[in-house]
Amino acid sequence: MYERYLFVGLGGSGGSTLGYLKNELQRWLEKHEVETGIPDGWQFLHIDTPMVSDAVPSLPEHEYLGLISPGLQYDHVQTQLDGDVSIIDEMQTWRVDPAAVRVNLEHGAGQFRAIGRTIGYAFGQQIRNRIEQSLSRVKGATAKGELGELYFKVTEEKAGSESPIRVVVVSSLAGGTGAGLLQTVCDILRSLDEGIGNHSFGVLYTPEVFSSLGASSVGGVQPNSLAAICELLNGHWWNGSASKDNLDEVADPKTPLELARAGLPNAITMSGPTYPFLIGRVNTSGVGYDTPDQVFAATAQKLASLVTDRKLQMELIAYQLHGWNTSMAEGNLMGSGMLVDEGDWSEVGLPVFGAVGFARLSTGADYFETYAARRLVREALVDVLNVHTDQQTAGAILEQLEVGGGPRRDPTAARVHPHRTRRVPHPLRVDARRIG
Repeated sequence: MYERYLFVGLGGSGGSTLGYLKNELQRWLEKHEVETGIPDGWQFLHIDTPMVSDAVPSLPEHEYLGLISPGLQYDHVQTQLDGDVSIIDEMQTWRVDPAAVRVNLEHGAGQFRAIGRTIGYAFGQQIRNRIEQSLSRVKGATAKGELGELYFKVTEEKAGSESPIRVVVVSSLAGGTGAGLLQTVCDILRSLDEGIGNHSFGVLYTPEVFSSLGASSVGGVQPNSLAAICELLNGHWWNGSASKDNLDEVADPKTPLELARAGLPNAITMSGPTYPFLIGRVNTSGVGYDTPDQVFAATAQKLASLVTDRKLQMELIAYQLHGWNTSMAEGNLMGSGMLVDEGDWSEVGLPVFGAVGFARLSTGADYFETYAARRLVREALVDVLNVHTDQQTAGAILEQLEVGGGPRRDPTAARVHPHRTRRVPHPLRVDARRIG
């Protein structure tokens, strides 16, 4: 039985990755002659600032949540938040002065992570509502049945009854909206369904992914990533306890006012994705991708394999769920005074981030198929565009399509261009082509 998935893409990077991922899954379904489309058990949600997605490729409109309505600017958002005196303590160290902002929110957060964070704070209720809708479809009555039928068609094996729900959040650490929304979205998931949210996976792009864009386009990626990583580390190392019986060892669970504003006044014991993976541009051998889009597409291929390959699911996900802290500890021995080495075992400051490699061996047939199709379409479009400029070819086609009367010569054209005589089709011939 295939597992159920909810993929949440944050910002432009997350949205583009989900667009590539959905295309990969659609090609996989076509390869296996599945005509019913992507099953309800695989859901996609792209959250970003603009009202209309600017991701390439993008998801359909019903899978996109744009948080900023036309005409809404940052000073309006901050004024709304300033009216709630209960959240002053939570915002006082990072609140952005609206007078210093020159960003049109209709086009995004302008690579300012604090602005993205503010937008998430202000529109937590809308984010919560859309996530609930996606989760309800994943949990719906038809989701498991569709996946079971798909599993049988692809493998010719009877599907089991177990189909756990996995949540994967895809975002950049370096941008404005995605990096700013990361903690908010993961904590909303955790509050909505503790069993699902406490096992969320984060696929997070590092600053080097965007290095090819040039210095003028990546001025904020380093500080954004530093701030996002600090929040992720704090969210993991805090790791409060759900029980108040051992407060001498671990921190008390917290109920962030941000979640309360979203209608989720629930205590949480950690913050951010539970299993965060860093995705870079270059591997340890120095082999890398040239552009961010290539990284997004490769990541989508990896995620598509995770969704459709049961063996990979059992080996990778089971390993992460059952051995995350143990594997981190065994692979990273720390001496006295390194990171955090006091308190309860769950409070030890073990390394937070994981990494995963991906490679695929193929004959390239799928790429050639795509190339051939695009080449044929291009040749057809070029012919359609230029056929009227080749007078002899156009004349021959018109003669073949003749339904009455021979082709007439345009005397004006003959005088202007005596070496090129333009053929004018008979009116009946044009009508016949339109009817056909």
